[in-house]
Amino acid sequence: MQDMIEEYRGDLWEWEIVVSAYDEDTREETPVDLNSATLLATIKRRLDDADEDAMLTAEVSAHTNASGGVSALRFESEKTIGVEPGEYLADVRLLPGPHVLWRGAVLVKEPVTRRAER
Repeated sequence: MQDMIEEYRGDLWEWEIVVSAYDEDTREETPVDLNSATLLATIKRRLDDADEDAMLTAEVSAHTNASGGVSALRFESEKTIGVEPGEYLADVRLLPGPHVLWRGAVLVKEPVTRRAER
């Protein structure tokens, strides 16, 4: 994942996550088995905000391809519509652990077209 993710307010946000580990012996990336793992994502306005005050959160324990280390985090449009445009702090953690898989920013933009139907 890049350091900054750009999303539009009111859209479905879906982030594919691929978890792998570097094997020193083979010098290759190998998938991490996610069968008993949980991914947590938190998006906050400020770093010192409590987790309970986060703008958005997601928790995933049913993965796209658990043995292949592939999962996806979803933020439904019903939730993202309430996020004001701006830049937010975010991270994705792997449990048990916790291991930080990604930390960066989410830039929320206002869409130009607001009508959903013709």
